[in-house]
This record gives sequence, C-alpha cells and structure tokens, in this order.
Amino acid sequence: FVECKKTDKVDFSKPLRRYILSEFGKDQGEQYERAIENLTTKREDLRLNTERTEGAREKYCQYYTLLDHTEKHFPIGESGIRINFYWYDSVSKKRASQYGLDFEKACVKFNIAATESQIAFLHNRSSDEGVKQACKYFQMAAGTFASLAETTRGQSHLVGTPDLDGDYLSLLSFLMLAQAQECFFEKAQRGGMKSSILYKLAAQVHEFYSQAARGLTNPSLKSSIHPQWVPFVQYRSAMYQGIAFYHKSQDAFAQDHYGEQVGWLSAAMSCISNPELMKKLKSQPVALQQQFTEIQSTINTSYQSAHYDNSKIYHEPVPRELPPLEKTPMVKAMSMPLKPSTPQDDPFRGLVSKVVSQFSDNYKIKVNSIIQELSNTVQESNDFAKGTLASMNIMSSIQALETPQGVPDALRLRVQQFKDIGGINKIQSSLETSKRYAVEAEQTLRQCRTILKEEEDLDASTRAKYGNQWSLPESHLANSKFFQDINKYEGNLSHAQKSDAIILSKFQRVQPILQKLSGSENELRSMIPSGSSPSPGVQDCVRNIKVKLAKLEEFISERENILKEAIKCSETDDISSNLISGERDSQTIMEDELKKYEEFKSDINQNVEQQSKLFQEIYDLNQTFMKQNSSGDSTREEAVNRVNETLDTCQELLKNLGECANFYQQFCGILNQLKSNC
Repeated sequence: FVECKKTDKVDFSKPLRRYILSEFGKDQGEQYERAIENLTTKREDLRLNTERTEGAREKYCQYYTLLDHTEKHFPIGESGIRINFYWYDSVSKKRASQYGLDFEKACVKFNIAATESQIAFLHNRSSDEGVKQACKYFQMAAGTFASLAETTRGQSHLVGTPDLDGDYLSLLSFLMLAQAQECFFEKAQRGGMKSSILYKLAAQVHEFYSQAARGLTNPSLKSSIHPQWVPFVQYRSAMYQGIAFYHKSQDAFAQDHYGEQVGWLSAAMSCISNPELMKKLKSQPVALQQQFTEIQSTINTSYQSAHYDNSKIYHEPVPRELPPLEKTPMVKAMSMPLKPSTPQDDPFRGLVSKVVSQFSDNYKIKVNSIIQELSNTVQESNDFAKGTLASMNIMSSIQALETPQGVPDALRLRVQQFKDIGGINKIQSSLETSKRYAVEAEQTLRQCRTILKEEEDLDASTRAKYGNQWSLPESHLANSKFFQDINKYEGNLSHAQKSDAIILSKFQRVQPILQKLSGSENELRSMIPSGSSPSPGVQDCVRNIKVKLAKLEEFISERENILKEAIKCSETDDISSNLISGERDSQTIMEDELKKYEEFKSDINQNVEQQSKLFQEIYDLNQTFMKQNSSGDSTREEAVNRVNETLDTCQELLKNLGECANFYQQFCGILNQLKSNC
C-alpha cells in the first residue's frame, strides 16, 4: 500500500478574515466566522489522522469538496491571499510548500488514493466478500492516482514533492491495478475455474506488474520509490508470469497437447528459478516467501511429471518458441467518487462580489443561449429527418414489401405499443380530463367575478349609507388588478380551448382507424391486404436503403449524445473561482471558457452536414426503388402507410394531451390562488 503524505499545521482564519473585511465589510466577516473555523478544524483533524479506514477516506473527500467551494470565493495563491501549505513527500519526507490551493488539493487527493490503497490492503482476502472489497478499493486507488497524474502532468508547477510526478503516480496506478487483478485471480482460483480462464487472468496480473516495474527503473523517480517496492514488484511479476505459464500448460494437457504442455512448464520454470529473483525474495515477508515456494514446488513437480510422460509415452515435439499469452483484464481504474455537492453545501455561497456575480450571471446566460441553440439545431435536424422519410413513404414501403403477406412485424410492434399504453381509451380519457379542467377553470373565473361583484355591491350600499364615514378605498378601484388578472386568464383559457378543439378535430379524423387498431389481431389483418413478392432488383434496393436508414439512426443518436454532453457540461460550469483568482481579466476568462462549447457546436454541425449527404443518397436509392417497383400493386403499401401515419398522429396527440394536462393543472392552481385572494 501507499503511505499518506504528512503536512504542517495551517490556519485559514487570519488571512480569510482580512480578505472578507477588505472586500465585503465587517458584517460579512462575522457571518462567515464559523465556516472559516470549520475549514481550519477539518484540515487539522486530517493532519493528525492515523486511521486507515473508510471513515478517514470520507473525511478527506469532505475536505476536498470544501476546498472546491473555498476556491470559488477566495483568490488563494501567490498573487492573492498568501497561505503557505507545507507538505512532505510520502517516501523521502522532503518538505515543499506552495501558496496555491491547487497544490493543497493535489496533496489531499494523493492522500485519498493512499487511504484507498490502505483500506484495500487491510481487507481480509480469505473470504469472497473480503476479496471483492479489496478489489474495489484497489481500483478506486488506481483511478484516483491516474486522475491526479493527469492533473499534475498538465500543471507541472504542482509537482512540489517527487510523489506528485505524473510518471510516479502512473506507476502507483498500475501497482494498484495489479493487486486488484490479483484479487480477481484469487477469487477465480478459489472458485475452481478452469485453467483456460486462470492463465488469462494471471497473464494480466503479470502485465500490470510489468508496467509498474518499468516505472520503477525511471532514474528521476528514485527518491520516491520505497526500497522494498522494487524486489516486491519484480518478484510478483515473475511469479504471476510463471503461474500464467503453468495454467496454460494445464490447458494444453486438457487438450492432449503434451509437447506444448512441457514447453509452457519449461517457460514457467525459467520464470521462478531466476537466481537474481531468488536473492531478492529473501527480503520479502515470510508469508510471501512461503507462497512463492509452494508455487515453485507445484510447477517443478508438474514439469518433472510432464517431461517424463512425454519422453517415455507421447514423444511429442516440444516447441522452441511459444506464442504470447492471451490476457483478460477484469479491473480498471475507477474515477474518484465524491458525493454530489449542491450550492446549499457551499458554506461561503453568499460571499461573491457584485462584479464577479454579474460576470458569472452573464456567462451563464451566454451558456444557456448556446445550449438552446444546440437544442434547436438537434430538434430541427431530427424533425427534418422524420418529415423527409415520411414524405418519401420509405418505411411503409419497406414494411409492405419485406412481409408481402399478413401484418409486417415492425407495424405489429407499433400497434402493440399503442395498445399497451391504453389504445384509443387512453386518448379519449385524456380528452375528457382536459375538458373537465377547462370547465373547472371557467367556473373558477366566474366565481372570482361573482365574489368581486358582490364586494362592489356591498361597498356601494355601505358607502351610500354612511357617506364620508366609510373611509375605505372604492371597491372597483381596489379590485382593478384582480379584474385585469381575470381578463388575462380568460384570454389564456380561450386560447387553450381553441387548441383543445384542434386536438379534438385531429383525433376525430383518425378515430375510426384507431378504433380498429385497438381491436383484435383479425381486425388489424383485415386492414392490410396481401401483396406480391418483390423482384430481386427491388430486394437489393430495399437492403441498400435499410443500410442507409441504420446509418441515419446512428447520426440521430450521435448528435443527441453530443447535446447531452453539452448540457451535462453546462450544468456544472461555474467560472466564479476563475473570476475571483484575478489571474486574467474577466472578459478574457469568459471568452476562453466559452470556447469549449465551440467543439460541441462543430461536432453537431458536422453531423448535420453528414446527414444531408446521406439523405441525398437515400433520395437517389428511393428513386431507383420507385422505378423498379412501379409495376407492383401499391394497395398494400398504401394500407401500411395509412396505419403508420395514424400511429404517428396518435403519438402527436398523446404528446399534445400531456402538455394540455400540465398546463391545466398549473392553470387551475393559479386560478384557485386568485380566488382565495379575491
């Protein structure tokens, strides 16, 4: 496992208080006193931590998240708030310091990975659950080290101590993966898996250890490498290579390849009999030496037996050269899982200067505008694809021709999906719901007018009776805002009812066909007349068109995924910390940060251009198809198309009715609130 880095005590209080006082005033300083104290306390708890538990890892993660929040509000660094963070190399104990919060975060991240490696190491691997947990934490450590390596390679100033060097962190990642794969091998071996599987797992353990071993020979990393790691990694690498060769020999024996069996066992013997390796093994713990000796004995016994049998009985040639072993990686570097953080978790969330807040808000507006533009492009491209295919009548033509008798499978599936959501009854029920909501809205608006009219009448009679003694404002003046709202909402309701009428008219046009589609299989069959089998030329056209249509689906899926990635990026896109740092002017920061969305825009535009070219190919194929199929009976094709168009209309109806229901639910809620205020 990897030891954690040590650090010296740091007090955030004085520098952060001075900054708040100078930037925001005394009141703000007092308001965030507890948050600053909590930051210092959490760091001190970790500085004194000696635990190697999941609880310790969780504390590191909480502090890391707290640092994320802190850097959004405080320009901690060489040219800002100068807080000196002292950290020690985990192996050489060399001390280094930097003012940047990014250095502090890098060191904390290292300790998260180190703690994960310790948790994995301490798990009891004699049980399946222990092996599973150890494997999980080794993979987590591998991912955290790999993530940190990527960070420090991109920001070389962070390599304040040798153990933050990107090459060293990659070495640690491979070392963690090797032990994770080793866990998987142990579980497989304990479960009695065949040698044909075990040799592939062991070969991958050897590969991971070999990659770690290559890092150990890097002269620049010498001071960071624990003295015991070199012999440990080299011996584990050789041992698992020998194990892989051994199980490969057993696999060869199972296939009656006796000469090959001897060849693999001979290779295994070479791995575990290296004099240099045997010398290094003496520095390892007794348990590891015993494990190696047992494996060595097993391989040696198997080799002697196999060599004797082959030389006396089988007489098969022993291959001089053996092919590379197939490897099966079962583990991977897992990304560092942190609990999702919300703005409410930020203890300094109100501490943003007006200038930063304004630029940050403007940036978000621009980002939202870009996302909306991308969404519109994707939606328009999808609508174009759908509309163009519908105008060509391609899908119905293909369905009719591919299944000349009975109901095409694709059409039957669509009809079944329509039935599964409730068929025509679902649409009729939704129409009734919208109608009830509209009636309720009308009644509520009438009641509002009645309440206000009764109040006006009472005000008029009271005013006539008491004259100037009745000092309240005249009712018709006091209630003018209510009447304006009622008039506005009556207009909204009228517009909604016109939309309802259009939806109802659309439904009535397709109602007879939908009624049949909601019926039995026989009714559906009666709607689709039989056709004749297509000619070979037509079949070729259909195959080519289907290939293009599959490509079209890929384009649609691709740009929707690009849009999802852009939206995901925008949801966590916050430039506050960059603005606070003051390293660049705010306008430059905004322009630089917006550039990442240009790639999304470029990818979507390129996708749309490719779709346009594809549609030209589809159009040409469709023209050829229509010419070759012109002599065929179009009755079946028209019937299939009619059902498909009806189902398309049904989808639109359900979407429209869903929007109606959402509108009326909110609208009636607003009207009931208005009524209670009248």
